Amino acid sequence: MYVRWRRVQDESLERLMHESETLERNCGHYFDLKIVNNDIDDTIRILQKNIDDVCTLPQWVPISWVY
Repeated sequence: MYVRWRRVQDESLERLMHESETLERNCGHYFDLKIVNNDIDDTIRILQKNIDDVCTLPQWVPISWVY
């Protein structure tokens, strides 16, 4: 049973990796930041810093979005 479960996990991770690569290839230009969640403390720190930056630093949008 362990071998079967391991194979299912490997297939799921492989599918997830393929879907992530496809998403990044097709939509990566829409994102300003990519966070790899290898360590939850680092991930939270990076996320918090970028949220703070968005809230405090000047932002711009195309004029057509405003009017």
